[in-house]
Amino acid sequence: MLQQTGVKMSSNPFATPVYDKQASMLNFNELNLSSTWGDRLSSGNDMIVALAASSKTEMSGTGKTTLGIQLCRKFDASPSPFDASEQATLSSEDVANELYPNLPERSAILFDEAQGTAQSDGIDNRRAMADAVVKMSRAAATYRYKQHPLIIIAQSTRWIDSRMMDIIDRLVLIQETDQDRGYGRAIVFDHYFDDLSDDKQEYTPAIEDIFWRPLPDDDPDYKALHEKKEAAGDPSSNNSDNGREKISKTEEQQIQDAQLFHDEFGVAWRKVGDYPGMEKSGEWYRQKIKDREDDGSDDE
Repeated sequence: MLQQTGVKMSSNPFATPVYDKQASMLNFNELNLSSTWGDRLSSGNDMIVALAASSKTEMSGTGKTTLGIQLCRKFDASPSPFDASEQATLSSEDVANELYPNLPERSAILFDEAQGTAQSDGIDNRRAMADAVVKMSRAAATYRYKQHPLIIIAQSTRWIDSRMMDIIDRLVLIQETDQDRGYGRAIVFDHYFDDLSDDKQEYTPAIEDIFWRPLPDDDPDYKALHEKKEAAGDPSSNNSDNGREKISKTEEQQIQDAQLFHDEFGVAWRKVGDYPGMEKSGEWYRQKIKDREDDGSDDE
């Protein structure tokens, strides 16, 4: 699980961890995604990110909502912190008519269940009303000067209308949610088109991995979105999309992970205890492993 994925990473998050326990992100500050957003803020631009589960994973329960919330918290550059009760919706009309024009500049917007719910057509390319998609894409263009980072969450990026895909800057596809170790992994892809080709060739080169951990059950933003889904009659609200069904680790799992962090990824012992699911200090794990090694040498 904790291994190089073949994807170019900005740096190995386990070798030089930047771990914000409050935000639950393991390596955000190291990401190209983070530095790119900083560059866009400096140049007066916005950013639109589509977040979905990889086709290799289950569509529900992979942690899309959890990761979307955490990205919004990191992206939000307004005077007030991200608040899902005010800045998240399951309706494309709300995004276009309420959030884009009325939120303060640089406020993050979270559009969840973009494939549609029982009460909203969303921006699903098979069911979306042309008017809804046009309004949302026009709002994104009209209010670009307000620099709202927009996170669009869908079951699959293939369900998003092509007119919205035209303005998406990054794709984030969840690859796995490791319940035993208590974290998820997604890959960030760049997203652009060949403007001169007749067939409008789409390019999605992989850039880096994102690692994150679940939010607690009482997280206010997660609860707010869950309530919005229930109100919209979304059956997925009955399933956990926090990737947190089994995040506690046994002591044995913690010791094994501690040795993996230290031996394979070069994490200093003093930082090993900072990772999710690790309940002891780094020195405690170091001593446990040393004692086992000593016992093994004595047996020989």
